[in-house]
Formats: sequence, C-alpha cells, structure tokens
Amino acid sequence: MANEAEWREYDVGNPAGVDQNAVSLIENARSNPTIIAIEGIANALEVRITDLLRPPRRRS
Repeated sequence: MANEAEWREYDVGNPAGVDQNAVSLIENARSNPTIIAIEGIANALEVRITDLLRPPRRRS
C-alpha cells in the first residue's frame, strides 16, 4: 500500500510509531502486524483500517 501512494517506509512508519523495517516486512507479507500497528499505519496513510485489510489488487 505504501508504494501505491509513493510513500517510503520511514514516511509511514515514523508517524505510525512502527519501525521502517517492520513496515517493509508487513508490506511484503513477511510479518503479521498487531492491530495497534495496523491502526497506526492506517492513520499515517490517512485511510481506514479496512482499506489495509483488503486483498491486494491483481496486477495486469
């Protein structure tokens, strides 16, 4: 999701209170975030939590 808006992991993680490495792991499905991390990331991206929980769009 961060790449869609051209955000860097630091830009998302810092205001979310999540380490940028953790954001990268979450984004690449290599880590399961806590609900607190999801809430922080949603707030940083200014989206709803449910937007983050939808399956990724397929690339054509």
